[in-house]
Amino acid sequence: MNAETEKLFAYLGASTCAVTAASASEKILREAGFTELLLKDEWEPEEGGRYFVRTTPTSLVAFTLPVVLPCVEEAPFFRMIGAHLDQPCFRVK
Repeated sequence: MNAETEKLFAYLGASTCAVTAASASEKILREAGFTELLLKDEWEPEEGGRYFVRTTPTSLVAFTLPVVLPCVEEAPFFRMIGAHLDQPCFRVK
């Protein structure tokens, strides 16, 4: 088994429910250099920043900002990737 497959199985093993899946995802994000933003604080995100927010114990939102923020008139964009955990197990959709 290659290293990436081992990481996937470790993640799935640690993610026995939505709470542990969100916690396992938070750990991966922290190891990748993401910074947690708290809902109660005023955010000051920086260009090139990597951030995540835990809105509840079962949810997590992560995002990155480009190094150079584009001018809205020249290059408007918004990109989002989402995932959803089905209870009581993961499903491939």
